[in-house]
Formats: sequence, C-alpha cells, structure tokens
Amino acid sequence: MERQSLMNETAKTEALLMQQSLDSFDYIRSFQIFYIKNRFQSIDHFCKDYFLLQPFWIRIFGFRFLSKYSLLRSIEASHFQIGTTIGERIIVNRDENEIVFGNSTMFLDYRLSMIFNDAQTITVSRGIRLKKPMVKPLYWSFNSINEMFLKKKLQVVL
Repeated sequence: MERQSLMNETAKTEALLMQQSLDSFDYIRSFQIFYIKNRFQSIDHFCKDYFLLQPFWIRIFGFRFLSKYSLLRSIEASHFQIGTTIGERIIVNRDENEIVFGNSTMFLDYRLSMIFNDAQTITVSRGIRLKKPMVKPLYWSFNSINEMFLKKKLQVVL
C-alpha cells in the first residue's frame, strides 16, 4: 500500500493552548497534516510516533536519548501529562486533542503544539518568543533550517 499523506502550511493557527502558554510570540508557523484515515487514534498516539520514529541522530541531538528503549520509557512514564518531560521537552499544556511541548533557554522560549483534529488531520504549530533583541538577526538567519528540520521530523511520522 502506498503511503499517502500531505502537509500544507496554513495561515490559521488553531493552537489555543500554545497561545495561552506565553503572553506573546515573535514567530508562529502552522502546518496541516493529512494522513491515511484512522492511522492515529489520538494525539497521544501521534506524539508517541513523532518521538519514536525519528532517526538516531535526531534522537541524540534533538531529544537527548541514545536508545529508543530509553525514549520509550520516558514517554510511558510521562503519559504526556502537564509538567512531565521527554528529554528536554516539557509538556507545558494539554487537553484531549492538543499537546503543547516547550523549552526555554536564555535566548528564547519554544513551543510546539500538536492538535488531533479528526481521523485524518493533525495541525502542528511552532511558536517562538525571542528574549533578547540582539538574538533576532541570528535567529532569523537559522529559522529556515529549523523549519526544514521540523518538516523532516513530521514527514518521518507519516
């Protein structure tokens, strides 16, 4: 069976929980993902696959896990509940259909929202708040690379 999925950028940002997690954002980008009907039963199922199906180098550098087994144990221990972590990703908010992951550094606050819309669409939004004005030019120069990595990580799941 041929894998059929489609990812489109969308101007509409449905990530209400993500927007509630910070008072403002400098950058928000959203993607609507269409996939084979009933591939995912819930947002938890999609997020679990998002973490587990990544290549080895992303697991190490992006999530800080050497083995899939350690990553799986972290996912199972967290149950994607608010305040728990998976590597450096903190679950900052969630409801039945949306999970918001976050991280903060001295330069920026990062949020990644994943929303289970229905049996064949998921919306993924990334929000960034830059903390220091001097960081903005540097961030914008790397933004397209970050965007490319996010798209690649999402394509792995589909």
